[in-house]
Amino acid sequence: YVGVIDTLTYTIRNMYEVGSYPEGMAVSERDGVPFLYVANSDYGNGTGSISIINLSSGTVSKLENEKIKNQQEIAAGGDLIYVLDWGSYDENWNQTGAGVYVISGSNVQQLIPDATGMTAGGYNILTFNAPYGSSTTTYSIYNALYGSVSSFHLSGDTSSPIFSPAAISIDPNTGNVLR
Repeated sequence: YVGVIDTLTYTIRNMYEVGSYPEGMAVSERDGVPFLYVANSDYGNGTGSISIINLSSGTVSKLENEKIKNQQEIAAGGDLIYVLDWGSYDENWNQTGAGVYVISGSNVQQLIPDATGMTAGGYNILTFNAPYGSSTTTYSIYNALYGSVSSFHLSGDTSSPIFSPAAISIDPNTGNVLR
């Protein structure tokens, strides 16, 4: 469930039933209607989904696709949904299919392969890839305005590498990357 909490009284105003193991959430507007998107990971069982809540009417729908299995984070803008999916794991905990996917209607396409963390700000989606057991971390940026993907390095990576980043964010005021 996703609960709507009144921050003045700290009471629950509404509850929406969503998919199994809700992880990330994002709000976006389409044609003047606000929607809440919820990434439901299903605890990595390979049958994750995205719940779409119309915040005006309160209706909940579910989006499922065989390409996205283990959703963790989500960002939305207009008619596009960007989802970080951790993919699947084999018996040695090696990941396959992890990355950022874009969803437009029923079309699902992988934008950034090999990503385990994501943030969005402005026209950019930043990712890091630090899979289980790896000693290296890579970073990518997708620019939605130009449709381009490139890699980047954060200063200090060579002298003070980050072995297991847990999150990444963009400061909306300065554009600085926080990790």
